[in-house]
Amino acid sequence: GHFHPEATLCSQVSCMEDVCGMLPFVRKHVPDQFYRLGSSLFLHAGLLHLLMTVVIQLYLMRDMEKVCGPFRMAFIYLGSGIAGNLASAIFIPYRAESGPAGAQFGVLATLIVEVLNVWPILISPSIALGKLLAIVFIFFMLGLLPWVDNYAHIVGFFTGFLMSYALMP
Repeated sequence: GHFHPEATLCSQVSCMEDVCGMLPFVRKHVPDQFYRLGSSLFLHAGLLHLLMTVVIQLYLMRDMEKVCGPFRMAFIYLGSGIAGNLASAIFIPYRAESGPAGAQFGVLATLIVEVLNVWPILISPSIALGKLLAIVFIFFMLGLLPWVDNYAHIVGFFTGFLMSYALMP
């Protein structure tokens, strides 16, 4: 963004409008830009953030897309991401958020649901479930770091869990 000498917080200015040409607020002091709930899924806060997203999508989403199909996976991914971003907007309304963290947690929840659904078929299902739960636990602990939004993680996880139970074959 740009430096604004008259402001001390990013929430006091609209850098997105200045830099990216996004739509202005209809009412100045009321957050009403709901299109950002979906557009923030495609924004990243740097190369490391983008690299982590690509790795998660490459190793987790690719397999899940083969299992449930591209349309179901897209619906779960976008639904979990938008629900996570909505939780962030409700609980932390004046903080800038970026990235598909809620959607990625929704994919992890879908993997857990898939392991539970095919439990009798797996050779060692408890090990598979334990690995997934360990990954989720580590990611939730990383969400306790400063400036990381655990609201999106938690709501995205539960939304993905419920959506995968509703949509998975």
